[in-house]
Amino acid sequence: MTPQEPSFQYSGTVGVMVDKGSYAWGNFTMEREEDRTSFLVKVPTFRLECTSSPPERTERLS
Repeated sequence: MTPQEPSFQYSGTVGVMVDKGSYAWGNFTMEREEDRTSFLVKVPTFRLECTSSPPERTERLS
């Protein structure tokens, strides 16, 4: 990590109604501050885990 090649970390949460052990993947479109060009950041497949008890489900998403 240098000023010329910085590293960034993103953390976030979202509530999803899926079973523990399901998987997610996707991408983010980011934008550079200096010239406002955009680039795609791919998120590899990862397993969804939860360390707390989820609220009672009333419906299941398919």
